[in-house]
Amino acid sequence: MTRVLIVDDDPNQVRVLARVVSLRQPGLSVVTAHSGSEAVELLRSMPIDLVLTDLQMPDTNGFELVAWLLSHQPHVQVFTMTAFPDDEAVDRLRALGSVECYTKPLDVASVLERLSQTLAQGMRGHVRNISLPSLLQLIEMERKTCTLAVESEGRTGYLYMNDGALIDARWGDRQGDEAAIQIAGWRSSGVTIINTCATKQRTIERPMGFIIMEAVRLMDEAGRTKKPETDGLEIDLSSMDEVPDNTPIDLRSVSHFPVPAPSDNNAIAIVETATGRIRTSAGQFQGLAAVAQLVAKIYANEARAVDQMGIGEAITEIVMTTEKYWTMTRPLKTEPPSLALLVFDPQRGNVVMERLELEAFVHALEEWSSVRAEMR
Repeated sequence: MTRVLIVDDDPNQVRVLARVVSLRQPGLSVVTAHSGSEAVELLRSMPIDLVLTDLQMPDTNGFELVAWLLSHQPHVQVFTMTAFPDDEAVDRLRALGSVECYTKPLDVASVLERLSQTLAQGMRGHVRNISLPSLLQLIEMERKTCTLAVESEGRTGYLYMNDGALIDARWGDRQGDEAAIQIAGWRSSGVTIINTCATKQRTIERPMGFIIMEAVRLMDEAGRTKKPETDGLEIDLSSMDEVPDNTPIDLRSVSHFPVPAPSDNNAIAIVETATGRIRTSAGQFQGLAAVAQLVAKIYANEARAVDQMGIGEAITEIVMTTEKYWTMTRPLKTEPPSLALLVFDPQRGNVVMERLELEAFVHALEEWSSVRAEMR
């Protein structure tokens, strides 16, 4: 249920206002506090969707509460009220981010209408059975604007998306790239989607793909020191040890890319176009090495035919189907060239979602490789 917190040091005011809101909006759960410090304790102990606070209060006043919200829980919508509106109050609120303020006595009907509009825009949804990296990639492709509240093992972090771009992330005292990389690497996380981006501040400049791949890389490094839970999937990175010493540095960087476990497919792998060798893979699929060899040969033949026809186009996808599985392959724009290969069971998988996931995976890998090449 949507929860609204009303904060006012006048017990009569807060009681009457809470009762009116509950009567006119029975779908809302209303909680109250009589000071800013009491409000902070409630905000720390339970999820709150919207705060309506008085500005003039002893102890922690409304201005300090707004500042705390913007710093610690910027996804929570906040409105203020005061019996003493003046230019100084307006300027202070504008400095905090153009927070709306209502004059007491309140026009309850208009205030409730405004709060209802805000809550409708910030409707929440919960996501299950999809990995956070996959969800982020889908949000990027769909150019969605939202806030993701990510919970895992008692931790809660926030990712802020604007028009598909990850612009900010916060977890505890961490913010920006560091917070985003840590949150994206959390395992078994629950995600709540709030259909509004609660901040305009941009603290993240790295592309989404780089953030995701750095998170997966850190998870992979952590897994080398202690065995991680793999949700039933065995991560096979043994082929990386087969890279000869004279292998070009670009191939080594691609081959050491940490492949995330697939969400709804049997296996995913990075394959050399020249030899069909699997550089790294995740998941379980009997005969994956043979499929990789076959796909590499098909790609080489198709690429040669396209080149001979002189049509100036490139291969963007190869699809093979049998009665038991589908194989989708996309070439990577890396040097030396490689292929991202995905195999899934048509009885379990969705071809549209698999295509989107593979497309996002390839795009993320290309960004990751490009950024790491620039950093060297």
